[in-house]
Amino acid sequence: MLGKEKEIYRVFGLVIPMMVLVLLGVSGMIYAPFVVWNEDGDWGSGTHHETQNSSGDLLLNQTFGDYAISGHYVSTITVSDNPVGELVPVWQSTEPNENINISVELSVNGGSGWCVASNNTEMNLSVCPLAGFGSGYDIVFRVNLSTNDTSQTPRMHILSLDYTELTPYLEVNLVTPYDDTIVGQNKTIVVNMTLYCRDGNCGNVNGTLRYNKSSPVPDDAVSTVAGDVPFYIIDAVNTKNCSTDPLVRDEYCNMTWAINATGSLSAEYEIDVLLESNRTASNNTEDSTIEIGKILIIDLEFSQINFGILDPGSENQPADGNSYGYNISVNVNSNDVENLWIKGTNLTNDDSDFLDCDVYEQYSPYEGNTTNYPCLIGVENVIWSLESDPAADQKYNLSGDYERVNKDFHIIQAGDVETTYYWIDVPYGVYAGSYTGTVTFMANVTW
Repeated sequence: MLGKEKEIYRVFGLVIPMMVLVLLGVSGMIYAPFVVWNEDGDWGSGTHHETQNSSGDLLLNQTFGDYAISGHYVSTITVSDNPVGELVPVWQSTEPNENINISVELSVNGGSGWCVASNNTEMNLSVCPLAGFGSGYDIVFRVNLSTNDTSQTPRMHILSLDYTELTPYLEVNLVTPYDDTIVGQNKTIVVNMTLYCRDGNCGNVNGTLRYNKSSPVPDDAVSTVAGDVPFYIIDAVNTKNCSTDPLVRDEYCNMTWAINATGSLSAEYEIDVLLESNRTASNNTEDSTIEIGKILIIDLEFSQINFGILDPGSENQPADGNSYGYNISVNVNSNDVENLWIKGTNLTNDDSDFLDCDVYEQYSPYEGNTTNYPCLIGVENVIWSLESDPAADQKYNLSGDYERVNKDFHIIQAGDVETTYYWIDVPYGVYAGSYTGTVTFMANVTW
């Protein structure tokens, strides 16, 4: 268990009529004031500074008679903000021979749970799961005294409590970007980091985004000046604070930066986030390697191309969406697209498993006797164009191989949209039914 060893609060002479309770501090520890009881009646008078009495009277020297009397004394000691991990109690006692009548109970969760202590024996979560070790902050000790021998007085001398605090720490994680990510040159990438405060209170926490300017690992804050190379933070703020500062145990924090990657193509960098606190040791996330390149993001603004219900022999039948077109957009966070490609597959009958789909000789009024596959419409029967009312040389048969969409080699810039249109020729001699195929688009760029 990590932490600082502490010895606190020596208690002298619990049962002497002129009662003095002295709470001592050790250098660097928590100091408490002196507390003095001037009369025997103070023991039952209720709450005192830093201490409190429970019901019953403490056994005093003046007790006479052949009857039993008992009581207990409780002292609450407020420790630091960190949970107590371990505690070793040490005391001395003088007891009547008749019985063992002094016991010490300890709690570190304010008395919500207690455990009987053994003198000079370490107490922790495994030894005492009820007393709050690992989560409690306030040490409470309870001394119980009883005797049937009124000729002697049970006395307790010098109770010391040596305890170890858990050391709070920051559990951090770099969520994005993933390791080995390619970042589009002059495009925005989001860096996201999460953390949890563990084993105590972590205080005020801030995070700074870094990259490896002059070493193999991140060592310099990312710039907040627009245009700086290789990165700059878009909102011009790097060091950020947790929104719920100060963080308490197990509290969660999230930080996000939007950065622009201005470095050279193919350049690689390591990035991380450095976390610092006024109460815990600093910590940093794992590194992520990012390469500056070109990232292409295209969005299909449609999920299907539907031609509706058609008859065999139908030609040049438009797709249902041709009135407004089928859009392919280049995302604003994408680099410009140099080449856009399209390919397709044959359309097959959705019920082909239940049909006789062999090759047959069919009669075509256009071609005479032809060999047809009655469960398939060839991919070449689908026609596409970039014009809604194309001339003959602006219409292209779909192919099973990629063909260029931007045939004039124009650059499709980030934020631009290419609109496409589709028609189909339905051959004779195919089974009636629903036919389905696939259209695939691909974008690429050189660098």
